[in-house]
Amino acid sequence: ALIKEIPFSGEKEKKISVQNIPAGNYKVSAVDDVNGNGQWDTGNFRKRIQPEKLITFKDTYTLKGGWDLDIEVKF
Repeated sequence: ALIKEIPFSGEKEKKISVQNIPAGNYKVSAVDDVNGNGQWDTGNFRKRIQPEKLITFKDTYTLKGGWDLDIEVKF
């Protein structure tokens, strides 16, 4: 289930802070939203448009209740 969505575009690197999320194990994914529409686009074969880059981090983050998580995203 999606916990938090943080849009940003035009940046190759950004530090993201996610605060006050419940205790548990989390995976993090990032989308390079090239067209800035706020969602992942699959591309278009006929127009020769590639899908937007989707990165799923290999690590699982284990958080305790009330803790913050800082993640550095680089495209």
